Amino acid sequence: MNILTLLGLLAFCLASHGQLTDQSIGSLCNSHDDCSAIKCEFGGLAACYGACVCEAGYDRGDQFMYKLISNINRYTNTHCTGKVLRRKRSMTHNPSNRLSRKIADTIKFEESKINKRSVKNIQSSQEVLLDALSNCGSNSSIQEMQSWFSLANSLRLLSPADEMDFFRDWNNFIRPFSKDTLMRDDFTQSFKRLQAKDVVTGLSKSKAFQKLFWPFVYDIAFMNQKLAVIGLTGNVVPSRAQKSVFYSAVEKIQDIRVPVIERQVVYSFDNKNLVNDFIHYDNDSDNMAVNNTEKFTFDLTERKEIIRKTDAAMELIKQTMPEVYRGINQLIGCFAFYKAEDRAHISGSMNAAIGIIWFDPSATEEWTIPFYAEQIVHEYIHTSLYMAEMVHGMFSDHTKLSQSKVMSSIRLEKRDYDKSFHACYVSTGLVAFHAQAGFWTRAQSLAETIDTTMNELIAINQADKLLSHAGEATLNSMKDFLTVIRLVD
Repeated sequence: MNILTLLGLLAFCLASHGQLTDQSIGSLCNSHDDCSAIKCEFGGLAACYGACVCEAGYDRGDQFMYKLISNINRYTNTHCTGKVLRRKRSMTHNPSNRLSRKIADTIKFEESKINKRSVKNIQSSQEVLLDALSNCGSNSSIQEMQSWFSLANSLRLLSPADEMDFFRDWNNFIRPFSKDTLMRDDFTQSFKRLQAKDVVTGLSKSKAFQKLFWPFVYDIAFMNQKLAVIGLTGNVVPSRAQKSVFYSAVEKIQDIRVPVIERQVVYSFDNKNLVNDFIHYDNDSDNMAVNNTEKFTFDLTERKEIIRKTDAAMELIKQTMPEVYRGINQLIGCFAFYKAEDRAHISGSMNAAIGIIWFDPSATEEWTIPFYAEQIVHEYIHTSLYMAEMVHGMFSDHTKLSQSKVMSSIRLEKRDYDKSFHACYVSTGLVAFHAQAGFWTRAQSLAETIDTTMNELIAINQADKLLSHAGEATLNSMKDFLTVIRLVD
């Protein structure tokens, strides 16, 4: 079966089913024996391209390949050894839990604001600037904001074009400040720290800032995935097949099959393997597989509403931050919807199952579209960090992470260093997202908890050296961004 036939079948599936689900992928592959024989259902269309998919190959003896493969092996040995159930994970707790009540703030947002926001034309940078300045008050305030926006707009993250350069110089590709542009100390001398509400106001008035937060930059997400493919397979593949090849390769080390299609996210409702994995994972259990998974799945009426709201949330993300939308469709294989047994969590992702984001919309009161959007962006940031850790390395000694406790900016309790590291990144990204989307109350509540976590992360790493060179670059990148938006100094 040639590639044109496959693309025709894919177009038919999209026209017939709209958003691809487990069933539509299965029907695409199972109707053709030559495709299903090579597990296209879970390997994606790239599995059907055949052995000639590669554009170029690398010598595994090359120093670049040696370091890249070493990082991937270390990630695998740390996170992907043994059963999925025992692996570290990122979970968003039920808002009824006292440690995460602030998450419920998002549920209160009016969906009418979403509709209004989604149809609003994007203003030019000049219009945004003028709008911001008109609300600043004094001439000195106007001049300061104009200078702030102009400087932020002049900063750029380097665009990765060569995978070896990107791998060898991760630090310079993800940090807004550098000796070639502007040093952090020079910025802080001119621009003082602001109150959280003023930071949110600034973020809401200009799109200049979001391009300085590397998890929100599509080219960086794509290049990290490309490096993972090179390290796992030794080959560079066409961009149109990269996502599928990555998941075909990573399946061998994750011990879990991820439903995947290029440039799109699969909505999974009744994949029994995924349901079993997440039931056990949710309970930290090594029990035998659950034979009856029906009580954990949503009925057809529930699925229709979940699909409607998830589609709307993805559209909100697309309208607010187009690069984040593209990144989600490139890095994430599927959204897995199932009902958790104990209702302790509402969403989650795993460093041992990259590409799957789990949601349980039944765990709380009815989810609004903004709440769906927050959970998607939340878990996408985690996934971006998992991918970066896989190819660049992040922590120097994983055995010490549980011994170093840091206040989590999300749960507002002391947690292991790596978990609070992730939480601080998530909070930072969500502040930027909600400010741009127009949900300023939520953005401000998240912004107010970041400073303490950031300072503890820096202090503990300085004392105990928990981060690798790439990990320190990643921490400093977050501090750079928080400095540019004037939330820390």
